[in-house]
Amino acid sequence: MKDVIIIGVGPAGISAAIYLKRAGMNPLVIGQDFGTLKSYPGKIENYYGFENPISGDQLIENGIKQAKNLDVDILLDSVISLDQKDETFIVKTIKHEFVSKLVILATGKKRLSLSIPGF
Repeated sequence: MKDVIIIGVGPAGISAAIYLKRAGMNPLVIGQDFGTLKSYPGKIENYYGFENPISGDQLIENGIKQAKNLDVDILLDSVISLDQKDETFIVKTIKHEFVSKLVILATGKKRLSLSIPGF
């Protein structure tokens, strides 16, 4: 049984895993890819603590490196079902099945664009 399973390997999922690991838990992060920010063409400038703009690729890479340095388990796989039985959750991927008392959904959402020239 896993302490906590996080579904989603984008910034929200990886951030949750980092905080949980620092709190003494052993999270497992499962997702298909490293988030939609990798395809973001511009620079990210609205993160606290970043003196200079950063690309989506670099933000994702930095977060993954930070999580791996803390020995967070990250599995690149597709979650195909999430079921609840009694007080546990059963998370099935294409290749595996995991059980946990806690699941965090951090799957993100589709990026919206402004219909303003230049954005």
